[in-house]
Amino acid sequence: MTRQRRSFPASGKLAIINEADQFGVTQALRKHNLSHSVFMRWKENFNSGGVSNLRSYGRQRNPEVDALEEQIRLLKKIVAKQQIELEFKTELLKKINSSSSGGRSNASFPIPFHGQQTGSFTVVRYTPQQLLLQAGRRSAGS
Repeated sequence: MTRQRRSFPASGKLAIINEADQFGVTQALRKHNLSHSVFMRWKENFNSGGVSNLRSYGRQRNPEVDALEEQIRLLKKIVAKQQIELEFKTELLKKINSSSSGGRSNASFPIPFHGQQTGSFTVVRYTPQQLLLQAGRRSAGS
């Protein structure tokens, strides 16, 4: 069974230091189950800088760093989405080029279904000319 690390606020450390001064170091340390080295470090910090030196040095979150990490996460998500779209469009163009050179007039291509944002695809039959016309309309409308 492992013990969890305890954390003491500055006021608690100061109370233990005062208790040790009043009733003796050994008795206070046994009561609070502290090691002598921890107590001495607290006492030296208190003697050198007062109560402000007794505060814990645990990891404190910087809100600016948190905001930047969130922004990085969102940008990575956007880049990943754009990469998937680019791969899809590249594959679509390969299929268009291969079907137009193969002499087929009517081919099946997976087209994103824009009615819902589910990421699913429907298969629709378009000629390569119809696909190029639709792509032109979308880019002109954007």
